[in-house]
Amino acid sequence: EWYEATYRDDLSQVYALLAYHWNLTDQAITAVEYLEKAGTQAVRNFANREAVELLSAALLRANQAKLKSEASRRAEWELLLGEAYVNLAEYLKGRQHLEIGLSLFGQAVPHTWPGELIGIFTLALQQLLHRLLPSFFVGRFASQQANLLAASRACERLVEVYYITSE
Repeated sequence: EWYEATYRDDLSQVYALLAYHWNLTDQAITAVEYLEKAGTQAVRNFANREAVELLSAALLRANQAKLKSEASRRAEWELLLGEAYVNLAEYLKGRQHLEIGLSLFGQAVPHTWPGELIGIFTLALQQLLHRLLPSFFVGRFASQQANLLAASRACERLVEVYYITSE
């Protein structure tokens, strides 16, 4: 509480410290909030080991406390965790978390060749419709823009994983 009061103008300086201390208390909601913020900050600063610890702790704490987080928030944690693992060259763990995150966003990755073919066909048809009827689609998914951007970035990381693992 002292750190929150002292750094109230810019708490980002002490997110990791607040996450550590709040995680030792029985205040699960506050602990998860700071673990999430510190983990996100760590990924952005390429402090990947720290990000893995913080985001894993956020997921664990939220599960232990049975916190009802919306799927998009958990998806963001999974995607950030996957990104941190990929940055650490732990591709299998990264892939697992990226795919879980995409599934939580409703963008599941197919795991069979028929599923891949159906997915490619569906996306090709969707792209064709977007080209033929742009006025119908422009702005239609504006409310989902942040989620779609995060999913797109996750797909970029998955392409990297698939390339490196010869898939």
